[in-house]
Amino acid sequence: MTNRIRHAVSGVLLIGALLLLRGGSHVPLPVFPVPFSALPPPELREPVAQGADTVFLWELVKRYTTKYQVQDQAVKIYRVIFEESRFLDDVRSKGGEYLGMCQFRPSTFYQNVREMKEMMLLPKDVRFSPFNPEHAIHVMTWMWSRGYKDHWGPTRSVERQSEGGSESGERTSDP
Repeated sequence: MTNRIRHAVSGVLLIGALLLLRGGSHVPLPVFPVPFSALPPPELREPVAQGADTVFLWELVKRYTTKYQVQDQAVKIYRVIFEESRFLDDVRSKGGEYLGMCQFRPSTFYQNVREMKEMMLLPKDVRFSPFNPEHAIHVMTWMWSRGYKDHWGPTRSVERQSEGGSESGERTSDP
């Protein structure tokens, strides 16, 4: 347990004890606040591409989902990237129409980079590439925050899996 969590739990227990001493009727249940930045990469059932640095990629997803305030979508974004490329940064679709880890059409990627530069979200003097994992994840997360998540084919199946509560996508039934 990290020190931050220990301190939070200790604080909740101390407050509960003080409330009981003052005649309070119940002790608040301890809350274990796990900071978003401390979350580990989501578990994936299928193997990732050899050499893929999943921790680094998860850190990028966390950074940009925090920046664009879509932290609740971080796991879905991470899993969509996995489904698109198995985390290979130099992958191309069979027809060559989609490029990089996040499988962008070149026109879509560069149009969004232009918009982001105009909004001063990206430095104007840096050349961005869909083959650079940080660039691709940055642009993908920004697009996702603007409602363009359906740009990626696996989004719906990843969302169904998340809603079903199981990794396989099967819904679990309540007894």
